[in-house]
Amino acid sequence: MRTRAHLTLLAFTAAVVALFGLAGTASAATVALSPAGRFSASTLGWIAFANEGGLIDLTVNCQSTLTGSFDASIADTPGSHAGTITGGSFSDCDNGTFDYLFDEPASWELTLEGVDLRSQRLALRVHDYSFSYTLLGNTCLYTGDLDLTVPLVGRGPYTTGLADLPLGMLGLVSGGFFCAPEMASNAQFSLTTQTVTVS
Repeated sequence: MRTRAHLTLLAFTAAVVALFGLAGTASAATVALSPAGRFSASTLGWIAFANEGGLIDLTVNCQSTLTGSFDASIADTPGSHAGTITGGSFSDCDNGTFDYLFDEPASWELTLEGVDLRSQRLALRVHDYSFSYTLLGNTCLYTGDLDLTVPLVGRGPYTTGLADLPLGMLGLVSGGFFCAPEMASNAQFSLTTQTVTVS
């Protein structure tokens, strides 16, 4: 009886080791985008900005377009490089002037933060999202990382829906006395449609 129990324990231990060994060597999932390459994203309605902690409560609405490129193949691990945003513009702002800021290198990095197939969402992060805001001759510079949620439509392969830029906070980099220490931003973008395959 003791021998049989010992052999059973050895067999169980070997199975656990084999299982973890296979898990450790398994390749990570890959997210494939098509057509990938260049994309354009325009606001559906407005992108809204609201100052936080400033001398004056202020909300500004603008229309905006961002351009960039997606990688065709992305490792499904948090922080994987997913593409870049290389250009953007504002128009029809109802209070003051906004301009996107692209320093050297002239792009913002996009990273993949996760793929949730149960809720069918693709989570991306925009790094160093930066802009200037000018009102009455006073210019304020803001920057920060923002999360971008892209719904996945269908049952696989999926197609992308409207990209949601939920409420995110951007910190003041430089500016005068009237600049708020933070600016909140949120919007929904109509994104160049991508076919998404997770394998």
